[in-house]
Amino acid sequence: MLLTEDIFKKPLISIILSCYNGERYLNEAIQSFLAQSFQNWEMIFVNDGSFDKSLKIIQSFAKDDFRIKIYSKSNGGLNSARNYGLKFISTESKYIIFSDADDVLDKDFLLTLLTVLENNQKAGAAYCNYKLIDDSGKPVRKDYDCNRYIPTKFWIRALGHAENYTPFISIFTWTPMVEPMTLMRKEMINKYGSWDEINFPKGDTYGESLPLFGEIALNHKVLFVNDELYFYRNHANQITSKPVDIKSVQKKIDRIWEQKILINPNYKTEIQQATIFRDYRLPLPLYLKGSFKHELRFKPIKALKKTFKYCLKYIYSIPFTVRTLPQTESWNYHSNGEVKRFKGIKPQERLRIKK
Repeated sequence: MLLTEDIFKKPLISIILSCYNGERYLNEAIQSFLAQSFQNWEMIFVNDGSFDKSLKIIQSFAKDDFRIKIYSKSNGGLNSARNYGLKFISTESKYIIFSDADDVLDKDFLLTLLTVLENNQKAGAAYCNYKLIDDSGKPVRKDYDCNRYIPTKFWIRALGHAENYTPFISIFTWTPMVEPMTLMRKEMINKYGSWDEINFPKGDTYGESLPLFGEIALNHKVLFVNDELYFYRNHANQITSKPVDIKSVQKKIDRIWEQKILINPNYKTEIQQATIFRDYRLPLPLYLKGSFKHELRFKPIKALKKTFKYCLKYIYSIPFTVRTLPQTESWNYHSNGEVKRFKGIKPQERLRIKK
């Protein structure tokens, strides 16, 4: 792919990378962007009050690469840093991604997701599968995959890898879809708002992307690529390693959805059906798939009580989830309609950027 300086002056993708004391992993994260097979991007690096060597590390990259722009602010937390970075993105870019200073990308990460969105104009966002790595970057076995559950007539099922359309009901029920592995059209931020600093303030950002990605899915397609193009680093100092009260987070997100329904009443039916699916249909099959056998062996009374409770919930869910089952579909990323997987994209199959 030939890229001239003129093209670089009009970046297609804006990367907002926020960093707070990320010196340990920052070099590897930046190197993974520099190694991307798609190079027409800009990086807005937000130094969120770091007092380690993060600033010096990014300055060493920026002096040799004009695509990297550095902005510093006092520490305000993840969402504050992201919103600050939005002020400086190019007016020429069409896509945006919010990255972390401790994660790593496959070399075809940007190219693959960009190709998906360029060839699916009705899609608002595309995301990929991920690989879990440890503190040193070695692969770690995942406890779960990117399961995307939808209701069937009387049960649930996980969408297959070839069913790349991810419906709202799957996102609403916490399918693994996080910001650093998601490429969005920039207009999604303009339409549905930036990062919520009120409901998700400094130090309390777990689940902050769910309302944004959910609203995108209510109005546009969200597409999933099964390739593990994003490497999620699991270490002790990351935000998501802290204990989280899931019930409390869920109540907060439900209040946000209630507010969105007041603004757009058209959301009401889908949100209500997704809530019933989450609270009444999902618990039984997930329990039977998960800890049921263990509890039945060691705590049989508890297992039977749980099963009975979840069975009652399940029965309640049937008349509601049958009304509208989400539609699923597969798509092609080749303009000629030829169905191929994303594994091993050949150079001649890559997206070409025109001046």
